[in-house]
Amino acid sequence: EGFGWEVSDEEVARVKECYNLPDRYIVSVGTLQPRKNIPTLIRALAKLRENNPSMRLVLVGNREGHHFDREIDHTIAELDLGQEVIFPGFVQESDLPAVVRGAEIYAFPSRYEGFGIPLLEAMSQGIPIAASDIPCLREIAGDAALYFDPAGVDACAEILYTLTVDSDLRKRLVGAGKTRLLWYSWGKSAQLLLAIYD
Repeated sequence: EGFGWEVSDEEVARVKECYNLPDRYIVSVGTLQPRKNIPTLIRALAKLRENNPSMRLVLVGNREGHHFDREIDHTIAELDLGQEVIFPGFVQESDLPAVVRGAEIYAFPSRYEGFGIPLLEAMSQGIPIAASDIPCLREIAGDAALYFDPAGVDACAEILYTLTVDSDLRKRLVGAGKTRLLWYSWGKSAQLLLAIYD
């Protein structure tokens, strides 16, 4: 099974009900370690909600996992976002594409990263990407994402806001993602992964 099969609206509706997901959300998928820089994303969400109060954040990752970033909970408490930041818990791998497809934006705020495979999932599901401006994420997403300084809450919030209001830009990014995805055949992905492990 590769990337590239868009999930149906019916499947998105089923998964939203199954995991109790909100109508409108930004999604981020991965471990919840400090290097993933999730508190910056949460602070950006708080700013975004000043103009866009219906938007929430869905964090797909294990809160009980190794190296869980305690700052995530502190930031949620400080900003009183307990109802706005949603942890669906364990998500079946087969449901993950629909969770991504149901989102308005895929956010990838990492400070450093090995290889951002979830970006390929976002591109395959036609979701625009907001990513931190680090070399490996630029290399993967190219012109299919908007980039922000991983230390910059305001810059991240501004990009999230732009992606929620500028439908032409969203379409352009999604189109660029589809084109880039053709480059990432499983063969190329396998070569890249082998290179990383070596």
